[in-house]
Amino acid sequence: EFLSNEQIENVVTALNYQVDKVICFGYPGCIEKRFQSAASFLRKYCGVSQVECYVLSEKDLKKTLTTVKSIIDSEQKKGNSLFFDITGGESLSLVAFGMLADSFNLPMHSFDIVSNRLTEHNPESKETLSSTVAARRIELTPEMYIELYGGIINDNFVSGYDDACPSPKYLDAACTVMLKNRGQWNSFLDFLRRHLLEEGSLHVKKDYWELVNAINGNDCPGLNLKDLNRILDEMNTRGLIKNLKNGDGKFSFDFYDSEAKKLLQDGGIILELKVLEERRKTGAKCLRGVHIDWDGVIHAQRGVDVLNEIDVLTVSGNIPTFISCKSGKMDNGQLLTALYELETVADRFGGKYARKTLVKINNCSTVYSDRAKEMGIELITMNQNSFDTVSK
Repeated sequence: EFLSNEQIENVVTALNYQVDKVICFGYPGCIEKRFQSAASFLRKYCGVSQVECYVLSEKDLKKTLTTVKSIIDSEQKKGNSLFFDITGGESLSLVAFGMLADSFNLPMHSFDIVSNRLTEHNPESKETLSSTVAARRIELTPEMYIELYGGIINDNFVSGYDDACPSPKYLDAACTVMLKNRGQWNSFLDFLRRHLLEEGSLHVKKDYWELVNAINGNDCPGLNLKDLNRILDEMNTRGLIKNLKNGDGKFSFDFYDSEAKKLLQDGGIILELKVLEERRKTGAKCLRGVHIDWDGVIHAQRGVDVLNEIDVLTVSGNIPTFISCKSGKMDNGQLLTALYELETVADRFGGKYARKTLVKINNCSTVYSDRAKEMGIELITMNQNSFDTVSK
C-alpha cells in the first residue's frame, strides 16, 4: 500500500478483505502525518496483526524499485501472498508498483472509494485479491471515521437530549411553528429561556406587564409582543403547550408534558433532530452534537483540547457527510464564518471524499450560495418539513 493523505484510501482493502499484514510505502511528510493513525485503525478495527512502513524517494525511481523489491523478496521467502493496492498512489510509486507487479507476476488492484468497487488490473496473475483472500465488509461508523483521521469524538460533551426522542408529533409540530416564525425563532427561544421557564415545573405563570416591559426594553432584539403572542398561540394550537391564558394582567400556560418542555427548552436542536431523522431514513450511520478532539487525546484539564462541534455527522459506505444546522437569522458575515468552519472540519477529518452540507431555515443571497458552491458545500433550506437544495 502506498500511503496517501486520504486515509480511507489507505485502509479500504482491509475494510473489504481479511488481510494479515499491511506494508505501507510513503514519502516522509505523509508518513509523519498519516501512518500512526492508519496503523492504529488497521489493528483496532480491521484485525490486521502487522503494519509496517518504509520511506520511498520522492524523485529517484531506481531507489524506489530497490526498496520495494527488497521487501517483496523478503515477504516471498516467508511464503506470504502479496497484493499491490494502488488506490490513491502517487505517480512515481505507481510506475514502480506496476513494473514490480509485472516483473514478479504479482496481482495489483485499486478501489473506487465512492462506489467501493474493486478493480483488479492484472487478472491474469496467478493469484488475485478476490480469488485468494476472504472477502468481508467492515461498516464504517462516524466514530471510526474520525479516528481514522487522527481525532476522537469527546463524549464528555453531551446535549442531555436523547436522540430517540421526541415523539414525531412533537418534532413535526415544533418544526412547523419554527418555520412559520423563522425570522423571530431564535429571539423567541432566548425570551422563553429567560422569562418563561421554571425549573422542575410544567406550569408557567407571569405578570403580564413584566413580560411587556422585558420585550419593550429590547431584552430580546427581534421579538415584539405580537410575535410572542402569535408563536405561543400556534404552540397551543399544535399541542406543545396548553391552557394558554392572557388577561387581567396575568399570563400563564402549561407545557403539554415534560417531553414537550425539554424539546422547547433546547429549541435550537429542533432543526438538528429533523435533519437526523431524515438522514436515518437513508440507512446512514448518524451522530448528532459531535465534539471532535483534533489530536485524538482527551486531556483531564479543561481548555487544553482543540475541539470543533459538528451538528450532525453521517457515514454511508465510505463517505462521511458533515452537516451544520442553522435555525437563526444570520447576517452575511455569520453565514460566511459558518461555511469556513464547516469546510475546515470536513477537510481535516474527511478529506477529499467528505461531503459538506449546511442546513438552514432562512434564505441567503445569491452571492453566498455561489460561494458555498465554490467551496463544495451543499446549501439546503428547510421549508415546511421538507428540505430544498439551494446549491451543490
